[in-house]
Amino acid sequence: MITQIALKNPSKYLMFIPENLITFEMCEKATVDGCSLEHIPDVYKTKEVCFAAVKNKGEELCYVPEYLKTEELCLLAVLNDGYSLEYVPLHMKSRELCIEATKNYFML
Repeated sequence: MITQIALKNPSKYLMFIPENLITFEMCEKATVDGCSLEHIPDVYKTKEVCFAAVKNKGEELCYVPEYLKTEELCLLAVLNDGYSLEYVPLHMKSRELCIEATKNYFML
């Protein structure tokens, strides 16, 4: 029952579902709908799931496993939110990437 409710709206309820009941489909839908990668088990963090999450919110890069961080994904993150430059691995921080991050750095 609870899994069916979560599947209909996983971006709201995924954090409350026991990890052994979470499915890849739930994670896929949740990230498209804006759910944080923080609540998605690492086993379900694929390239596609991470791209969907980072596309919605650049700072989700902090929850992407290091082995899935690519230059393309990091660029997407800083284009979305300059603050996410903080989560880009040092060896991927190019001059161009830093310039793009400053263009998308919002001061409150």
